[in-house]
Amino acid sequence: MVTLTQTASSVTASTVLPTAAASTRARKAPPALKLPTKALAAKGAVERKIVSLILVAPAGKLPRAFLDPTTGLVKNNVQVVCKKKKHLSFLCAVRPPSSSARKALFVRYRKGKNGRDVFTWYGYRRS
Repeated sequence: MVTLTQTASSVTASTVLPTAAASTRARKAPPALKLPTKALAAKGAVERKIVSLILVAPAGKLPRAFLDPTTGLVKNNVQVVCKKKKHLSFLCAVRPPSSSARKALFVRYRKGKNGRDVFTWYGYRRS
């Protein structure tokens, strides 16, 4: 390593060799992956909105796989997974807890021109 020392009248260069302490220091770890927090927050918000819509939906509008036959209410542990498709657009799969991962209720979420939430329900089908 070369260091430069500058005084008012002259510039001198000196060579500094690494010491044993410097060579035994642990190297810096590579920076951790930075997750886009805004995208994760938006994804979580969309998933929560869809869950709330499912909870308030009439039983006649939901697939039978989502309903508990004894109570007629939505089953526990319904899973909502969203993937970002375009700018402020998500495609979400809603799965009942006992169903295979291939069957899902698909929902597309996007922001409308007026800033309101727009949900398009595609129905219950295999992925």
